[in-house]
Amino acid sequence: MKNATELADRADAAQALAKIKNDDEVVTALGETLRNDKAWGVRATAADGLGSLGSPAAAKPLLEALHAASEPWVRNRIVAALGNCKNDPTVTAKLDAIARQDGSYRASAAALLALGKLKSATAFATLTAAAAGSSPDDILRNAALRSFGTLGDDHAVPALTEWAAIGKPMESRTAAISSLGRLQKDNKEITRQLEAFLLEPHFPVRYAAISALGNRGDSSAIPALEAMLKSNDLSIEMAPRIKSQIARLRKSSQDKSNPHADAEEDNEEETDKSDASARLDRLEALIQEMNERLKTIETRLPPPKQ
Repeated sequence: MKNATELADRADAAQALAKIKNDDEVVTALGETLRNDKAWGVRATAADGLGSLGSPAAAKPLLEALHAASEPWVRNRIVAALGNCKNDPTVTAKLDAIARQDGSYRASAAALLALGKLKSATAFATLTAAAAGSSPDDILRNAALRSFGTLGDDHAVPALTEWAAIGKPMESRTAAISSLGRLQKDNKEITRQLEAFLLEPHFPVRYAAISALGNRGDSSAIPALEAMLKSNDLSIEMAPRIKSQIARLRKSSQDKSNPHADAEEDNEEETDKSDASARLDRLEALIQEMNERLKTIETRLPPPKQ
């Protein structure tokens, strides 16, 4: 991580080190890379690694680097990483401040998502304010609506119901629908509402509703999903998703003796999404770094012959 000339090798080393828990030397090394590596993609990967450690020791270099990070994409990854550092009042206070007011909308959105994961005492109020406010492309509102589901506070149901309604912006609707699937799981009215979204012509709404119904663990939604499966207007990826959610609901119905089963599956799904997002972010970072290196090489080439 310190000496490799290729940025991909340094990033791989940072990811490997992040798998080593309870090692102060690892935390120190990742912190140094986060502050000093020339490639912003490697610095962002180091931030991810510290976040995956999630310890109080790992939170310290993240907070220190947050003040010095000039690139918005690195700052965004640092904020997201802090969302894994639990039971640290300094972290939650900083995230709350970033969520409410920051120069980067991306960083504020990442802070809103992090507050939901940390389930801080102030999270509901901060998310409510963000959902009621405005921002470019509704980035803060949509982040707040998604974070409500992770927070798990049933008081968010009225706001989510409002933003899931027909006529609201599509991304806000899908965010609200996804979170509705995680709240008041014994509320049959919410299940019926989500079933109604399956009949809409909009693919994002239908897909969000399929996943939301799977998250609820309410087997009464199986007939609606089976009826949808018989329709002739399903995309290639939608049919397998419906089948997986039906299987999930059946399993939940058969195994009510394990109250943690749904939570475990939810966590696995969130982990898969997080891992995929991290891989895409890293790929984007590497491509950007390579483009910058190519530009540098081009400036050194002799002019073309006339």
